[in-house]
Amino acid sequence: MRDFDRQFEEKGPADEWQINNAYRDIAIAWAIGHIGEELRLVARRLTTFFLEVRNNPIAPGHDKPPAVALVAAWMAAMRIVMWSAIITAGLAVWRGTNMRSAGLCFLCFLAAYAAPCIVAYAYERHAVPVILPAALFLASVWRARASVAVCK
Repeated sequence: MRDFDRQFEEKGPADEWQINNAYRDIAIAWAIGHIGEELRLVARRLTTFFLEVRNNPIAPGHDKPPAVALVAAWMAAMRIVMWSAIITAGLAVWRGTNMRSAGLCFLCFLAAYAAPCIVAYAYERHAVPVILPAALFLASVWRARASVAVCK
């Protein structure tokens, strides 16, 4: 990339869009030329976004202290909430329950939010914004079930 920067600078001043387009073109060319590696990276990003719970090091080779590592418990709880909402939404759509449209909306939101993370890059923290909609969806399902139970 640094060679590219020098070559780009030699062509004269450029605005941010020209630089963005040049880097995008390089990234797309690399992905097309290295399909196997790109697919492995996509699989890794999917795993990171949807499954991974780990004690991220402060610096390479230096794990966080145990007190700070309690964040792993929070990350595990996030994954449980997210996957509970995904499974519940999938079942609502599949079974055609009264929560079908809410489930479909949640799954569409999740897909729209996750797609750029999976294509570009993904860290565990990118799943955090999904937690509130997931929790709200689960609460609405719980409330709908409770109101059906009261009516019976």
